[in-house]
Amino acid sequence: MALAILSMFLPFVVIETTGTASSGSRSDRALELAVQREIPVGKHRCPPGSQAPRCQRLGPMPSATPTASPTPTGTTTTASPTPTGTTTTASPTPTTSITPTATTTPTTTTTTTIQSSNTGVPAGTNLTTQNGDITIDSAGTIVENKFIKGCVTVDAADVIIRKSKIFCSGMAAIMNNSTGLLVEDSEISCNNTRGTALTWRNFTARRINAYACENIIWAEHNVVIEDSYLHDPIDYDPVTDPHTDTIQIPEGATNITIRNNTIYGNYVNQDSFGNAAITAGPGTSDILITENLLAGGGYTVYCNQHGPGNNFRFTNNRFSRIFVSTVGGFGPWRDCQDESQVTGNVYHETGNALNP
Repeated sequence: MALAILSMFLPFVVIETTGTASSGSRSDRALELAVQREIPVGKHRCPPGSQAPRCQRLGPMPSATPTASPTPTGTTTTASPTPTGTTTTASPTPTTSITPTATTTPTTTTTTTIQSSNTGVPAGTNLTTQNGDITIDSAGTIVENKFIKGCVTVDAADVIIRKSKIFCSGMAAIMNNSTGLLVEDSEISCNNTRGTALTWRNFTARRINAYACENIIWAEHNVVIEDSYLHDPIDYDPVTDPHTDTIQIPEGATNITIRNNTIYGNYVNQDSFGNAAITAGPGTSDILITENLLAGGGYTVYCNQHGPGNNFRFTNNRFSRIFVSTVGGFGPWRDCQDESQVTGNVYHETGNALNP
């Protein structure tokens, strides 16, 4: 598949920043108030026969999960602006196992809740502002301590993006077209546009804080997402009609691990919510979703659609009722009962088991 990013060079005032400013998200403010209620507005799918008010207006939609809009093909050359800071080149530590063995012991609590305070750029980090889109085409490049006001395209192997902010209004804040990408301790925003924070294959995302996108992460092949806070997809707009999923696992996806994250689909009330926190298309293989805190969306999780996936494991996840008693607008999950392993999943607030 040939992929490209629409390059954008937007005028910005160059500023120097110190530390990590709060994203100011509604989820963060809710967490601070101990009610943990984010307030995005979204569109959702309606199961046949649903009596939800919005479903009665829109009419039922098919039970199968719609496929997210594919990344446009074409050839776009993205100019690389001269960085205002220093970017060094080094050989990063190779990423090891993509699909670890899951534990089957039920998990009802975690020592630390994954949220904005322990993800993103560490407090006290000095960032150098860099305006405009960039393309990384040298293997082993390390991008560190940057505030990039533009989109990043990675065309080289073993790149590391660390302790940086990427605020992009284009199609993808970070597009990986190579292998071995590591993004860690970074904050990513789509500036409330219909973009994706991180896509599409061969990457590890660790301790990232990502928000304000239509799809926060698109995970297609060889992806690890861990210890990250993924939240606040964009508000619903009837003109653009976004289909919001916090993590999208498309049809035919392989070798995906989603471990120890907080992942919220959008939910405002029973008349307005997004699609899912995690959704998987049909024909997936070697998928592990384990030890996550999940809430929001229509169904919070859609497992492999139209029958079981190949080695699809969904274990030890916690479903929270912070938005609504049903976890998502329609319920906590769908199409999970026939997967290879479904064990140890509980309601976060009570520890009571969910049964497929």
